[in-house]
Amino acid sequence: MAILTSTQLVDACKDMAGVGTKVEKTAGNITYYAGRWGYVLGGQGEMYTQALAIKWGNARRSGKSFDYFTKSCARWFGHYIVDCSGMIVEAFRNYQRTFGDRSADSFYNYYTDAKGGIKTLPETPGVIVWKKGHIGIYAGGGKVIESRGYKYGVVISELSTQRWTNWGRLKDVAYGASPEKPEFKRILKYKRKMMRGEDVRQLQKLLTKAGEIPGEIDGIFGKRTRDAVKSFQRTKKLKVDGIAGKNTITALGGTWKG
Repeated sequence: MAILTSTQLVDACKDMAGVGTKVEKTAGNITYYAGRWGYVLGGQGEMYTQALAIKWGNARRSGKSFDYFTKSCARWFGHYIVDCSGMIVEAFRNYQRTFGDRSADSFYNYYTDAKGGIKTLPETPGVIVWKKGHIGIYAGGGKVIESRGYKYGVVISELSTQRWTNWGRLKDVAYGASPEKPEFKRILKYKRKMMRGEDVRQLQKLLTKAGEIPGEIDGIFGKRTRDAVKSFQRTKKLKVDGIAGKNTITALGGTWKG
C-alpha cells in the first residue's frame, strides 16, 4: 500500500519551498519564496538554531566543518531545514513518521521502481530528478522543487538549471491517484493553551493550498493560523471568527466528521 500520492508528495515539497508566501525574488530561472525552508547538509525538518549549529559543528556532522554550520549556514537560524534528500524524507514523514533516512543516491538506486535517462523524463509530477549526490522532485511543466544548497534553501527551479542525468518513479507513491481528503473531528481555534495535532497541520496545509499564509506548517494553532482562517472566511463570505468548524473545513476541501 502506498504511503502517499504523487500529489501529496509535490504539495509537501511546495510547502517547504514556501509556495503561497510572497515571492522574495526570481533570478537565474529560480524562484525564491519568503517562507521557504533552509538548507543545511544533514537537515531533516529540524528548527535550525545557533545551539544546534554548534552541536553539529562540534560533531563534524556529515563531514562538514564547524564554520560550515555556524557561519555558512547561519542565515537559516530560526528556519526549518532540510537537505536535498531530507526534503523528500520529510514529505514522506508527513504521512509515515517512522519513514527512514535515505541519501539522494540511495533514493535513486534502491527506492525506485522505474527510471531512465533525463531525456526520457515523463510529464509526471512527483517523479524524482537526480544527478550523483543531488535530488529533486519534478513538479511538472519543466519545474523542479529542490533543496538546492545553503545559499538557496528550498526553491522552485527550471529543469535546465541543473545537470540532471536521470529520473525515477519512487516506491510507495501512488502516481496519478487522487489524494484522500483530510478528516477533521474537532473544532480548531486559537486558545491560550494552543491546540496542537495532525489535524492542525492538515488545516495549515489546506489554508496554504488556498493561498493563505498560516505561518509554519507545524501543527500548532497560533495567531497566524487564526488570521489565515479569518482571511479565508472573508474570501468565502463565511462567518469571520477564526474558528475552523464544519463550514470552514468543508469550504477548504476537508471532510467534517465532528
